Amino acid sequence: MTATLQLASGIDVVTRTALGAVRLVDAATGQAVSDGLSVVARIGSRAIHATPSVGGVHLFHQLPGMREAACWDGETQPTPDDYEFNIEVRDSARRFLPISFNTRLPSWPDVTPVCSGISTVGHGVPVFSAPWRGPLTGLAMVRGALRVRSTGRPAAWALLRVYRAAGAQATAIPLVEGLSAANGDFMLMFPWPKPVSAVHGARGQRWEVRIKVWYDLPAPNIALEDMPDGEVKLAELCPILKQAPSKLLANLSSNTELAPLAIVPGQTLYLKTAENGTTGSPLANYLYLNN
Repeated sequence: MTATLQLASGIDVVTRTALGAVRLVDAATGQAVSDGLSVVARIGSRAIHATPSVGGVHLFHQLPGMREAACWDGETQPTPDDYEFNIEVRDSARRFLPISFNTRLPSWPDVTPVCSGISTVGHGVPVFSAPWRGPLTGLAMVRGALRVRSTGRPAAWALLRVYRAAGAQATAIPLVEGLSAANGDFMLMFPWPKPVSAVHGARGQRWEVRIKVWYDLPAPNIALEDMPDGEVKLAELCPILKQAPSKLLANLSSNTELAPLAIVPGQTLYLKTAENGTTGSPLANYLYLNN
């Protein structure tokens, strides 16, 4: 027996409903990012890939437990199963550090914040510049290699923020936030502050900025055979954003905190701790935090 599909006269419209959405935002520029990113939702052994949209939102059209939502008629509110998904974000162009986070999608079609108690994540999930990312026109740049003072080990996944400096105090809103990589290296890029905040002098125009750090995470120590596809552990976004404040050291011998520094247009600001080794020693190139 052959079944025949009868179509109504006129134009048939097929609507594909997105079951989940993730908006990824470049922490350096504040712009949504869609090109070059791989966004995958994992649950158990399943991996579901998101599709990037023109507006920079990555859409999931198939997710376990969301069958009722997928067939929504626009009238009866669906009640999808309350599954937890692990979202993994990677950049094939290597501009951004790979990250992961857990989220639930019980209130479809709205996207719930991925980190409770952190309001900024609700407006987009930040992706952070990798230390090897190329410079962008019109953006200031701060670099360094972060080490833990008590162990000398790289401070992996430390959260750093750059603030405008007002005297001895920093303004409340950061210019940018970024992460150190697994080896402790970091690179922070951000738009130049408005000219009104500049300081003029014999050396020309410059801005005073203060750099703060949050760190309480040990370096990941997971066997490669326990990771999917033999990869290293991805940075976990929520624990990173909830780290405790630490202190960047200007001087090891006196335990002095790093003071505001001048940043000059066209020049990269390199951060390091003074008196942390003799001249020419590799130790002299590191920035230590007081952990």
